[in-house]
Amino acid sequence: MLLEQLNYWIDKTIERHVALSQSCDCFKSEFLGYFNADFLRKCCFVVTDTLPFPRLERLYPSEGYSFISNKRFPAVAYKDMYFIHSEYQHDLSVHLHELIHICQWQLMGIWFLQQCLDEWQDDNGLAPSLEQQAIDISRRYVKGKRPVDVKSLIYSYI
Repeated sequence: MLLEQLNYWIDKTIERHVALSQSCDCFKSEFLGYFNADFLRKCCFVVTDTLPFPRLERLYPSEGYSFISNKRFPAVAYKDMYFIHSEYQHDLSVHLHELIHICQWQLMGIWFLQQCLDEWQDDNGLAPSLEQQAIDISRRYVKGKRPVDVKSLIYSYI
């Protein structure tokens, strides 16, 4: 039930923001070797001062989801769109990080969302976690190391 409600909320959120979105195709030279051009063309982002999060604690008060709306994130990814706080809009490592999450979404489908909720809720220590994958690849980018094909790397973890 929770996944269906979240999926509906995500679809509506994406619909409301499509007109404000920008194509990630603008990052094809910056992220060469990490993502193919077709992937970047199909992804988009929205710069905003308020990141959209579902109010899970209202739907499921006993489940301990209040930490999601209480935490400050630089960005959040939903399916093929991510929202980036205006404070981080020029930080390529944040853009890369969210594109990695989009790649995870595409490979895992709705189960990506379940895995994220599980990791956020109880930090179950799955190695490597979805978040840790994105952090590790983003650090690689920041350090200027040779690019890795993100899709292949994530697929090898699943």
